[in-house]
Amino acid sequence: ARVIELRMKKMTFNYKPGQYLFLNCPYIARNEWHPFTITSAPEEDFVSVHINIVGNWTGRLSTLLNPDKKVGIVQQELLNAPDGKPILRIDGPFGAASEEVFQYKTVMLVGAGIGVTPFASILKHIKYQLERQIHIGQVNLPLEKVYFYWVCRDRGSFGWFSQLLSELERENVNNFLEIKTYLTGALSAAEVRDVMITDEENEDAITGLQSHTNFGRPKWPEIFAETSRTPPNSDVGVFFCGPRILSKELYKQCRN
Repeated sequence: ARVIELRMKKMTFNYKPGQYLFLNCPYIARNEWHPFTITSAPEEDFVSVHINIVGNWTGRLSTLLNPDKKVGIVQQELLNAPDGKPILRIDGPFGAASEEVFQYKTVMLVGAGIGVTPFASILKHIKYQLERQIHIGQVNLPLEKVYFYWVCRDRGSFGWFSQLLSELERENVNNFLEIKTYLTGALSAAEVRDVMITDEENEDAITGLQSHTNFGRPKWPEIFAETSRTPPNSDVGVFFCGPRILSKELYKQCRN
């Protein structure tokens, strides 16, 4: 997946899970600011965003930061652009609807492709909060269960977020997280072969997670019907980031 993660050391930049910021690179375009969801958690000592390389500005930023197109960590302690001026400026944070996730005991988080970014911060924050509360012997986080759905068109789109999900899966504090991934696009012959020989007890051949990938589009009516029964007599919060067509389908199911 053509995704870059930027980590910026923070001193006084305070934010909440699910918020976003505006990013500016004066060396590329002095007056051009672009919004990106914050993917780090407030408990971490840096602020991160994940940038999908899809346009002119993001392409130029990718070339500036990673001219040799390497994989892995490509720059460290980078402060200035080639002109000697600060390489990045940020403005924010700004609020988003996903902040309200902590008002519910049970939530469904639905991300499509790179639209999964708002939930990176939220899931990490829940993990850190549960760990801290268990350490002091007092668990009172309102949010108890997260059903996380990630829908992608191609296998490569799962790449950047799978590592974080794998960590959350291994350290699933109080079993708060249930992961469901869906691949809607076609597989190559080699990918089909990988899936066929994968042992049920091993990591998933598509995502590398313990949770196995579902093929095809989610059957939302069935999913909503099942989720609405657990737990009884309580509201379930549904949060989504992705294309409008899927947003309409989820809204319809919520209204039903």
